[in-house]
This record gives sequence, C-alpha cells and structure tokens, in this order.
Amino acid sequence: MGSAEQILRLFPDSFHSSLKNLITKILLENSPTWRTEALRDQNGGPMSVGGHRAGFHGDGGADPGRIRDQLSVVAAK
Repeated sequence: MGSAEQILRLFPDSFHSSLKNLITKILLENSPTWRTEALRDQNGGPMSVGGHRAGFHGDGGADPGRIRDQLSVVAAK
C-alpha cells in the first residue's frame, strides 16, 4: 500500500471527506496484516476444524465478524 496521499488521490473530489480519511486510515493500518494473511492463505494457510481456511467461510469469503472487529478497533483510535 502506498502513502496516504496516494490513496486519497484514488477518491473522486466529491467523495465524503471524513469517510475518505477513515477508509485511508483503515487501509494504511491494516494493509501489512492483510497482505501477510493473503500470502499465507495463497500458500495453503492454517486449516480450521471443518477443513476450511481459518478466518474464511467455505465460499472463500472473508469472515464478516473478523472484518467488523478490525474496523471497530481502527475507528476507536
């Protein structure tokens, strides 16, 4: 992930300023972890008891509860 300025340039001028800043903050704070997890998951990653990758649903989608928890932590900062 690039710098805050690089991310902010991706948004149209009419995009809500506070939301744009919050999304940018979330991306910058979580992208290293997300990158590491994505790379680990591409290489097989840890499996849960049900045989699915830990933190992911059987359909391959991310666990919404985990994403919600991460967003809550960032928003509280």
